[in-house]
Amino acid sequence: MKNRSTVRLDEGVQEALARLSKISGKTKNRLINEAVASYVKDQALAMAHEADALHQALKAYQTKDPDFEAAIDRFVEAEADSKTDPAEGTVDPTSESLTAHVQHLVDA
Repeated sequence: MKNRSTVRLDEGVQEALARLSKISGKTKNRLINEAVASYVKDQALAMAHEADALHQALKAYQTKDPDFEAAIDRFVEAEADSKTDPAEGTVDPTSESLTAHVQHLVDA
């Protein structure tokens, strides 16, 4: 299934694309598709390399810190077991809103 897309190209790029189309015998649409496909492939490969480097760095960190996995397990277990979490906070319906408090101070 082909989808239509609208792109805005700088005038210089348009002119170069027209010349390349004429010289190569390929349509401008085909040239644009080839260029975008090549760009997407290159970017995906670059991101895969970055992800691999991050994974290697994490593995190296785990090697330096043998307690890493156990620390993660303890954290997950503590989060799962916690009935109340003071870091989550609660709303106190009896307290004055900040806006009302500031207004009270301004009016004083």
